[in-house]
Amino acid sequence: PFIYDDGITGSCIRRLKESGYERNATYLGTEIAKQVRKTFPLTVFDCVMPVPMHPQDEFERGYAQCVWLAKSVAKELSVPYENRLRKIRRTTPQKKLSGDERRVNLRGAFDVDEMFDTPGKTILLVDDLLTTGSTLEECATMLKIYGAEAVYVATVCITRKEGKKRWQEQD
Repeated sequence: PFIYDDGITGSCIRRLKESGYERNATYLGTEIAKQVRKTFPLTVFDCVMPVPMHPQDEFERGYAQCVWLAKSVAKELSVPYENRLRKIRRTTPQKKLSGDERRVNLRGAFDVDEMFDTPGKTILLVDDLLTTGSTLEECATMLKIYGAEAVYVATVCITRKEGKKRWQEQD
């Protein structure tokens, strides 16, 4: 629903990521849900899922902002929330890398919980910020490898940086 900038939107995302403002996640999740309804009005989602953090990173931060966002989106859309995607390898923070480096950095970093019945599901994957789309692309690829029928993505913001690859719908 938003374009990332150095003003209010950027401040809101930074507070969510760095200061644990869970209230921001509730509001932003509602805004994501509104945009999802508008963009995908006929799509029936089987679940809403967050982009995961590595467990050590989540432990050090004390929370996972995408979990808060995805729970808020799921509640607003009346769709089940599932937290079944795992980050199994720690990676260099994406903000420090170029587009090509981001893709390489994330290869093999995610897996799907073996208890999740993935085949045939239509999944809405939620993240906070889309820059190059590398994280979302890697997560969606893993879910499709495990049999997801379709993976849609929704983020709070998208960056407007020139020269960055935009994530596009994949077959």
